Amino acid sequence: MEKLCAWFETVTSREVFSSAKKLLEQSKKHIFVIKQARLLELGQVDSYPILRLIEEPVGLFNQQGTVNLPGQQSKSLDSFHPDILRMIAGKFWQEYGQSMWREMKALSIKYASQFQGFLTSSDPAFLWNVPARIYLFQTLNLLFKNGFINREAVRGSFHDPVLIKEVIYYAISGFKDEYKSKDDFLGDYLSITKHPYWPLLNESFNVLGRQEERMINISFLAEKIYFYSNVNGFNTFPGWEELSKSFQSQEYIIGLESNLSSSSPTNQRRNIHSNLDAPKELKDDVKCLLKLVQKSHPTTSLPFSHIHNILDGSSLYFLIHAYFDLIESNYFPGLVKEACGRMFVNYEEFERQQKLIVSYLKASESLAMTQSLADLIATNQEFKTLYITEESCDKIVLILEKFNQQASQDHSEFKETYHKIVTTDESLEWFNKQGKMCDFLEEGSDQLWSLREFQKNFVENSVQLRTERNSKRLKLIN
Repeated sequence: MEKLCAWFETVTSREVFSSAKKLLEQSKKHIFVIKQARLLELGQVDSYPILRLIEEPVGLFNQQGTVNLPGQQSKSLDSFHPDILRMIAGKFWQEYGQSMWREMKALSIKYASQFQGFLTSSDPAFLWNVPARIYLFQTLNLLFKNGFINREAVRGSFHDPVLIKEVIYYAISGFKDEYKSKDDFLGDYLSITKHPYWPLLNESFNVLGRQEERMINISFLAEKIYFYSNVNGFNTFPGWEELSKSFQSQEYIIGLESNLSSSSPTNQRRNIHSNLDAPKELKDDVKCLLKLVQKSHPTTSLPFSHIHNILDGSSLYFLIHAYFDLIESNYFPGLVKEACGRMFVNYEEFERQQKLIVSYLKASESLAMTQSLADLIATNQEFKTLYITEESCDKIVLILEKFNQQASQDHSEFKETYHKIVTTDESLEWFNKQGKMCDFLEEGSDQLWSLREFQKNFVENSVQLRTERNSKRLKLIN
């Protein structure tokens, strides 16, 4: 709290700081009440009058006009039997927690969002580590873990495009700072919720459904495209200003998801097959992205150096194809082809490029996921202690095996697609001229072998540690 307050004083005006400080002091009071409520449940409240504690949420909501005590409004709360007050207060703990969450969300988002302009910076680390954002999700975790907001309230919060943007940068900060991740924000990941560290960042993230994860991931991909476009100087081409307003926020996708039947308890959803239903903003953004693709469209006539720049580590060209695939596979099949019109002489060639690129990106992401998990197990002390128990080891081995199998499958599919398209289609000969994809054929196989060896060594080490533990136990018994 002190760190956050000092940060506000540094980066805001005196008037803004005064307003923020009042809200922070109010949140401190909320946290104290929540702490005392938990102590009350454990039977450890001795210095704080139980009646006053129970009176707190009831009094709060009486002031807000959201609680009515029938026929007793003029009566002092002291005149109520403690059991009655306890029953009344119990009904409103959830609302009390949600009230605090709303206050913190408004406070944190308001002041964290002022740093969005740093997206164009060559070092966006300052943007990632905004204390207000970190405090926001720590508050969410506190309230959820202690039962003051339920899973429905958590999931509903992530239907807000602004909060989705905040959670993306909160996750990036957490990956780098808490778990010392080597992954660059702009690395191989297309879906941030697939990162092995994601469920470890915040317990509340584990209750998010597929709908919320889809919205977070499509916004994450849009954020990467927006960032790369700025870094690579594509933000000067015609239509960029219009694109940046709607595309980066992804509000139309979030609105679309909210209207789907996936909000049902079974989390079933329907695909929208008619492109007539596609939001106008989405159609306009797809056309703008197609122009960006066309501007850097690789052909056999391009010099090698230009192709290499297009398909370099920044991979803006690749990311746009991944975005098109996501839109068509989840929402509007055929939308990109419809938007293309006559932009490309040979659309079939364009489709084959996209198929190959998406296959490559999925294989790269699967390998990155498996490597991240291996790094976490190898370096995190909490995971090292799990070697000792056979049950924990078996669980980790199953997870590693699952990740390894998926990575192997995706890599095999990429190799099959590569050889089928590149070796039979002369129009895609340019793929053979750039090293990134060709190198991955061999390097990916080597990395898969290394990860399988890691899994094998993990099992052997855990067996050895358990043997040593049992040997020490026998010596103590004897």
